Amino acid sequence: MLICKSKRFRDNHLIAIIRYPVISQFTLQIFCISILLSIAISLCSISQSRADWRTDIGTFRIGVVAEGTLDETYAKIEPFRLAIAEALGLNVEIFIAKNYRTLINAHVAARIEYAVYSATAYASVWKSCECVEPIVIPKSYDGAESYKSVIIASDDGPKKLTDLAGSKMAGLSKSSFAGYKFAVFELESNGVLLPEHIEFSDSGEDAISEFVSGKYNTLIGWSSLSGDPGAGYSSGTLKLIAEQNGGTSIPYKIIWKSSAIPHRPHVVRKNLAGEAKILLRNTLNAMFDSDPVAYDSIEPVFGGGFVVARHGQFLPILKYVDSLVPIKEKSASSVRKETNQ
Repeated sequence: MLICKSKRFRDNHLIAIIRYPVISQFTLQIFCISILLSIAISLCSISQSRADWRTDIGTFRIGVVAEGTLDETYAKIEPFRLAIAEALGLNVEIFIAKNYRTLINAHVAARIEYAVYSATAYASVWKSCECVEPIVIPKSYDGAESYKSVIIASDDGPKKLTDLAGSKMAGLSKSSFAGYKFAVFELESNGVLLPEHIEFSDSGEDAISEFVSGKYNTLIGWSSLSGDPGAGYSSGTLKLIAEQNGGTSIPYKIIWKSSAIPHRPHVVRKNLAGEAKILLRNTLNAMFDSDPVAYDSIEPVFGGGFVVARHGQFLPILKYVDSLVPIKEKSASSVRKETNQ
């Protein structure tokens, strides 16, 4: 508080006399101590919040579907386990499931915090509990983050979708998601009439060879739709056709393409601490360059690094899963380990 007094001199001028309160050394010490205590309490609160989620989790568990024997799978993804353990500052364990059904059940029951799924498996676990979210997906070397089901027609085949019903059509296989199931679902959902019988060969490779030889004039396949169209794009069924046709996809044409099918997502539980999600995203986004051994150990197919994933990318796949069976049966029966291509 300021103390102000005035004094009149003989020349009638006024002068203000201001007295500042004197702060004692003791009062100053108390003031400084209170500030330091406030800072210390704030830092402790931050440190406590950082420690809480790690304490709550204890051991961070990552689920994957087995590739080979258990020992082979453990050995293969060990570099990835070590990278995540270092990033989170936690012990990390690997949960190996025999199939996606087992992996989904573990995630829904909160026995694991993190899992690597196919697009359809992610849709199925989300339909089961809406308790998960994707954090990243891998991209291919050419930057593609997804691929699409396609209808490929030969030179003497149908020119437009309305002609499909009368075509001689083959699919890659009955178990192929992109090369049969998803295409049929989206086409029929949009009222496109298909042939009464879609044929299949002993393998996808045989189906492609028979299509090139002229046995069929339409083929359900898949494509990255990235790269040189004349060479059949960077990967997919049209690329394999080009390889059997002197390196060119001409005169074969794609007359229909599906909604995008995202590459397999890495998925966490929604209730995972925000700091943990940030650490995971940052680590995964940098992994291709900073730790390529760890990247290759978890993602041997798509060699372009991870990018941030969004739930909205999977909405067409969710519609497909929703169409399969009643909701109570979805988590069990719609997640076979499909042959994606």
